[in-house]
Amino acid sequence: MLTHLRSTHDLGVSAHDGIALVPNKYINDKLVCGYCDINVAGLLPLIDHVKTHYRALICELCAKSFLTKHGLRSHMETKHHKKGYPCPKCKQAFENTKARKEHLNNSRQCWSYSCKKCNDRFLTWKLKQEHVVSVHSVPVKTYTCTVYINEPSLKHGAARQNAEHIVKYTTACPYRLDGDTICCVYCFDSFTDPSMHRQHINDEHETFDVKIAFANLNANSYLRVDCTDLKCRLCLVPFQNIKAVVEHLHSSHELEVIVDAGIALLPNKYEDEKLLCGYCDINLPGFRQLSNHVTTHYQALICELCGKSFMTKPGLLLHTEFNHRGKGYPCAKCKQKFQTRDARKEHVTNSRQCWVHTCRKCNDRFLTWKLKQNHVVSVHSGPVKTYPCTECGEVFPTQIRYYIHFKLHHSSEVFVCNHCGTKYYSKTRLEDHMVSHTKEKKYKCSKCSKCYPYLRGLTRHLTSHHKN
Repeated sequence: MLTHLRSTHDLGVSAHDGIALVPNKYINDKLVCGYCDINVAGLLPLIDHVKTHYRALICELCAKSFLTKHGLRSHMETKHHKKGYPCPKCKQAFENTKARKEHLNNSRQCWSYSCKKCNDRFLTWKLKQEHVVSVHSVPVKTYTCTVYINEPSLKHGAARQNAEHIVKYTTACPYRLDGDTICCVYCFDSFTDPSMHRQHINDEHETFDVKIAFANLNANSYLRVDCTDLKCRLCLVPFQNIKAVVEHLHSSHELEVIVDAGIALLPNKYEDEKLLCGYCDINLPGFRQLSNHVTTHYQALICELCGKSFMTKPGLLLHTEFNHRGKGYPCAKCKQKFQTRDARKEHVTNSRQCWVHTCRKCNDRFLTWKLKQNHVVSVHSGPVKTYPCTECGEVFPTQIRYYIHFKLHHSSEVFVCNHCGTKYYSKTRLEDHMVSHTKEKKYKCSKCSKCYPYLRGLTRHLTSHHKN
């Protein structure tokens, strides 16, 4: 390819400088090296294998090869040069790690752990701690968790194992989301119609490697699966929900599944163009609402301080760190931390590189999704996006108006006034409405003690009568 680009198109490329890429191919559901077409088991083994095609830096003393000059230099210093293996305290160098370890064991002045009360030194932290307790009568050190975690009885690993069995032995179709499109986890083809995606899985991936479906997920992530027309691949028995599949695989086929461990999947179904939860069949207006709803079937980790529930332990720990330990509010893009939400909001507003909405055609960044959409329509002549209701067919110009309509007219998750029966899509809107029945005036002016039923009334009063 490099030779072609240089000879045919006169591009400034060098055929001898290598390529800073890790290429691969998918052939008949197999993950293949882009250089030698060798089949590898997964993405991590693929990366390790492809690196062997670049290792042109050879150690002249032992013939070991390296990918970078830094790796070769570090190897030469520690393995073959006089620098050897240095002691971290006195910096004396040794030919091997065994000699350095013997030096540390016999040299008290090089021991890393020292008592703060008498400056005596110890080889291990445990010996130092025993000294502090026995000689200086310091209480035994213990470590108490500052947050109570109502942890599930079984680890997430068992839930991941159950998920792999379901993907392997049932017709559940795994997928990933890219905006509003569904992506195949095996070949990354995109679809806007879920039925076309299911047909693609059945036609093109009749045999597949289940590890590829989970390849880019971390240990605590959940994989999305389409459970429409869910059946067992082994006996073709149909199922209404995904929990019944686990019990079936365990009892009928004696597979190693743990019924009480949960399932590391986010299941959904499509019936008559409706998006349904794969657990309780409740109808949801969009993928984000579906994800938020499905996680409620898993949230067993409770924050003791505020009662909020989480699906994974890292989620709970992150919540505790930033909301209850005063470590600030981080920017989602640059990770800079701020003391208040207002400070973070001001930073995001003024930092274009931290805007999260990106145009796929020109890579320009925007502060809000609406601004990005207006740019796509006006600059790139993109179609005006509309949102038809899956229940009644009414079309809405914005996503938020569609969600409000869906929640008020086609969902049971609404807030109803006990006095007049009016429905509201949020608790805040209902509380504002209740003032019209209770006549409560809870917003009091600190200057003249005048009271108002709504915050906007107090704000107007302060602006017009107490400008200072």
